[in-house]
Amino acid sequence: MSDRYREAARSIQEADAILVTAGAGMGVDSGLPDFRGQEGFWKAYPMAQRLGLRFEQLANPMGFYGHRLNLYRQTIPHQGFHILRDIIRTKEKGGFVFTTNVDGQFQRAGFEDDRIVEIHGSIDHLQCTNGNDCPGTGSITRLDDAIRITINEENLEADLTSVPKCPHAKCGSMMRPNILMFNDWQWQSDRTDDQNEEFKSWLKHLQINDKRITVIDIGSGTAIPTARRKAESVARDFDGTLIRINPREPEIPSGVRGFSFSCGAVEALTRMKEMMIV
Repeated sequence: MSDRYREAARSIQEADAILVTAGAGMGVDSGLPDFRGQEGFWKAYPMAQRLGLRFEQLANPMGFYGHRLNLYRQTIPHQGFHILRDIIRTKEKGGFVFTTNVDGQFQRAGFEDDRIVEIHGSIDHLQCTNGNDCPGTGSITRLDDAIRITINEENLEADLTSVPKCPHAKCGSMMRPNILMFNDWQWQSDRTDDQNEEFKSWLKHLQINDKRITVIDIGSGTAIPTARRKAESVARDFDGTLIRINPREPEIPSGVRGFSFSCGAVEALTRMKEMMIV
């Protein structure tokens, strides 16, 4: 195992750039609940099991995400975030983050906002519930840090008087998180689309200049495999190294060179950091 950590650390040090891909498991070491799968969700939210509600039913614009917003604001990013940030800062071509998480933890840990793709949106940004009928349609606003959403913790319903209203003078409808939800035809993807274009430009620059890339994939599972597949495709396209950290699903597909570690983010990243030559 030590040899594998040493070799993985070497691939990080020899890379010109780092891509971090991250799924729900990234936040577990920060104390965020892991609710992958229905049983995991009910374990994290016993009131949902009591009410007989699935994640898809609770993942609505108001109560559940108001609760999540309050939780994310109280959460301190774990040390693994800072190890990744410091590694990226040593690279000639820097790094990028591609994540399905909406929690803003990478920004809170000091990652540059213009080097992050939040492919499912961000809980720290809002859009109008009036959708295309809003006079200010297309505008995505940053959520004021002073705003607090009041939640009934027994049923995860929000006090609607605490929910922000659309700032457009001719609208005034309630705002919702700029997050892609289930069967969500109203999600405005403009902000995420812009992030993704920056990401594609970065990858193109690396490819044109024949730069070496190492991909560090953390906590991205097969249930929602968006980040997991992105990690594999970039590693394959660049003939790079994939380092997968996942206690449940650490497998790396054939045709991709890499190292897998079936543990949490802090443990694996700390071990690799210790193996790096200063």
